[in-house]
Amino acid sequence: MDKKKLIMLAGGLILLVAIILIISLISPSPQPPTPSSGVVASVVLARGEDQNKNPIGATDIFSVNDPEIHAIVTFNGLPAAQNVTYQWVDIKNNQVLKEEKRQNQAIFSGPSSSSIIKDDKLNWGVGDYEFRVLINDQLQIRKPYSVKTDIDIQQENILSSIQSIVLTTAVDLQGKPTRNTSDIFSKDDESIFASVTYQNTPVNVDFEGRWIYLGDGRLIKTYQKSIVGSGTFAFSMNAKTDSWVPVAKWVPGRYVLRVLINGEEVKEIPFTVE
Repeated sequence: MDKKKLIMLAGGLILLVAIILIISLISPSPQPPTPSSGVVASVVLARGEDQNKNPIGATDIFSVNDPEIHAIVTFNGLPAAQNVTYQWVDIKNNQVLKEEKRQNQAIFSGPSSSSIIKDDKLNWGVGDYEFRVLINDQLQIRKPYSVKTDIDIQQENILSSIQSIVLTTAVDLQGKPTRNTSDIFSKDDESIFASVTYQNTPVNVDFEGRWIYLGDGRLIKTYQKSIVGSGTFAFSMNAKTDSWVPVAKWVPGRYVLRVLINGEEVKEIPFTVE
């Protein structure tokens, strides 16, 4: 082979190597597959978990005295080789209290969990927080929760236990309405009842209802009862005994039923007499 052909062959080889090198430099490195939406099926927060990662005491409201908080994350077809990050975040202070990074080797469906434990190095107080799940540094889901005092939690449980308070003109012996509920009544209605249903009231509380005529701020009648557990009861104001006008009928105008729990007003139910 003459010298000219050798030079041409060598030049071709150098050009080929250069092209391969350029392609390798500009081509992106392989990335793990991007998970489809909905790969995080659910996140449940709880005070604990069993050996099968089932939540124990699921809630979104925790006490400052709870020693730990758990997050049960259920995946649905998480592709292999994904970088999963769990973050526990203090919203007010914009601070990550704890971060865990994991990587699955194979396609994964099922529960996973993370927990945050109060100790000398980690503490949390009253406030709003979030648990976050990131996949390949992309936020997938955030689960808000709050931490409150035991007194505030008990008060919220008490208030949420009052399931309903409705107004009507007739009730049965259990205090349940036997006529349609309404917020508009006639001046000729003899009685106006409030029917109260409560469910799992955690402790004995003092329930109070105040019937008020807003025309002059008149307190017509007060009703008091101690309640705990679950049940239904009713109380009323009666035109013959409680009306303040000689005709024993209700004065047309705006009224309100104010509800107090342990002496603190928690609800107003306005109604009208026509």
